[in-house]
Amino acid sequence: MSGENAQPLEALMRTAGRSAASATLDRTPTHQAFVVLCGPGNNGGDGLVLAREVAMRRLGAEVKVWYPKGPGSSELYAKLVAECEATPNVEFV
Repeated sequence: MSGENAQPLEALMRTAGRSAASATLDRTPTHQAFVVLCGPGNNGGDGLVLAREVAMRRLGAEVKVWYPKGPGSSELYAKLVAECEATPNVEFV
């Protein structure tokens, strides 16, 4: 990205993932089970953030993450996966 208002990719993913988690939780006030499908692109990173946020914000939530391609060689994606793995109630399937 370029320009004076450009944000690093990680900040954009975290913002998008948190916003998606807020929207998801607002629309599913009684749900406790969630499945997050993560592709290999930037939206997959957003999904990893969403999964972790849902698990941390909704007491007792069980979050399953399907991330078939995995982080590959990306340090950022590996970091997001490690954060999910360290979060209770987030499971990769």
